[in-house]
Amino acid sequence: MLMSKFLNDFHLFGALILIFFPLLLPLFFYMGLKNTLKPLMGPLLLVYVIVPTHWVFFNNSCFITSMTKNSGGYTNSKSKFYFIENNLKWLYKPIMDIIGLKWLKYNDMLKFLVGHILINILIIWYYLFYVY
Repeated sequence: MLMSKFLNDFHLFGALILIFFPLLLPLFFYMGLKNTLKPLMGPLLLVYVIVPTHWVFFNNSCFITSMTKNSGGYTNSKSKFYFIENNLKWLYKPIMDIIGLKWLKYNDMLKFLVGHILINILIIWYYLFYVY
């Protein structure tokens, strides 16, 4: 159980960075970190593309989510979206309610998740190819 807790916390930390980094880019540029971030933008875009594409090989979940589930985590989950249901409900559910999507309904969750990923990729793409 300790291993599943460690994996979940590690996964949550990485996910929060990936979720909020694109939103903080304008702030980083304003702070003068443009030259510091420039070499990181290409690899970051690659991460944003690779992360969701590997889910198809792990039953529509991240490999860290699969490892956490296999080590005893997510026992109280009601859906196949183990990580989101347990860690990101505070962020995703209110937004889904506002735009009229149902929480834990499979197709609505996929729509929201893919939309969120697409927005992040477009933000990174814009900064990588048009701002630099």
